[in-house]
Amino acid sequence: MLDQFVDAIALALPGALTWAAADAALRRFAGDPSTRAFRLGTAAGALGAVVLSVLRQTTAVVNRELFSLGLLPLLAAATVVLLSWLWHRGGRTPAPRRLAWLAAALGAMVALAALPDVLLLTVGFVTPGATPFSTEVVLNAAGFVLGLGVVAATTWAAHRAGIGAAPRAVRGATTAVLALAVLGYLTTIVQILLARRLIGLPSPLFAGLVWLLNHEDWFGYAMAAVAVVPILSARRLHSARAGEPSNPAERRRHTADGISRRRFVTLAGLGFGVAVAALTLGRDLAEAEPTLSPPEQLESDTDTVWVPLDRIDDGHLHRFAYHAGHTEVRFIAIRKNARAFGVGLDACEICGPTGYYERSGQVICKLCDVAMNINTIGFKGGCNPIPLEYTIADGRLVVTRAALESHAGVFA
Repeated sequence: MLDQFVDAIALALPGALTWAAADAALRRFAGDPSTRAFRLGTAAGALGAVVLSVLRQTTAVVNRELFSLGLLPLLAAATVVLLSWLWHRGGRTPAPRRLAWLAAALGAMVALAALPDVLLLTVGFVTPGATPFSTEVVLNAAGFVLGLGVVAATTWAAHRAGIGAAPRAVRGATTAVLALAVLGYLTTIVQILLARRLIGLPSPLFAGLVWLLNHEDWFGYAMAAVAVVPILSARRLHSARAGEPSNPAERRRHTADGISRRRFVTLAGLGFGVAVAALTLGRDLAEAEPTLSPPEQLESDTDTVWVPLDRIDDGHLHRFAYHAGHTEVRFIAIRKNARAFGVGLDACEICGPTGYYERSGQVICKLCDVAMNINTIGFKGGCNPIPLEYTIADGRLVVTRAALESHAGVFA
């Protein structure tokens, strides 16, 4: 759930802030026709993004890199044209008809650039090897929806709180947000061209590209910081007009507007705070390497080791360790059903001795994060634990020392 929540915010926030900045500028300086065209274009682009995501998952028709190479240069160019108009002709009325066409194309391309990767997160709702009808799927879906909800509420609140900002503040904030977006588009374009060996970069530029790729979250942080500028400007201008109302009705309207603004500012502040916390603390928690539980105590004699069945009869994963000379041979045991146990090495033939841990009632490979089918533990194949011979006798699960020592090379 936390993974989906963090990833949804990380992928959706820059695109949402880019859209909101362009929408605010068009609404302020171009008027309703261009704003409507931008929003209609966004709706069409969102529909196209859904179709594109489905095609990417079900066919080989769509090549992600080629699509990006075709779309992102056009999106960067359209953004630059909009910024040029914003600074040189913004505010002139009526806005030219061709600006509405540019706004529609820009809205569609912003949606097509941002939404497919966000929608692709839904594929991760079901862990490989797990059933789609499980608590994990519900939690992953809830994390995804909650993350998108935080982004949508934050962007909407910031958008509303910035209404009435000074034209210079709107122009400056829009320019900064869209410039950061263009930098992100160019970074992706260069990365694809480098991967396909179509271009080369001098060492300083390559180092700069690597830094940008390793700090992608900073685009979102910077956009969020810039989005505060119109909010502060709108609050300052609203406060400056506090003494202007000349009659009780205007004063009441001014007071109500102030209360509404404070609510939007509060919501936007909380949203940005949650987003930053998710991208820092939340990501650290989500990406924290799982730790293996400590080995439990074994009993032994000269030829065998064993554990009483009542200690491993709870349906949870239990880990044990046997010292074969200087090598620690680990094995796991879990009750599979009323009549059988799953017993195997704490290692597999694919991922090696990285081990397994329990998460939400499932046995998970630590290296590849694949969930095991508990009923197949004890059998060869895939990422299953390497089978280990054992017997059940006198209420004990018994493993011979010879069997464990024969597998010492797996852990050496």
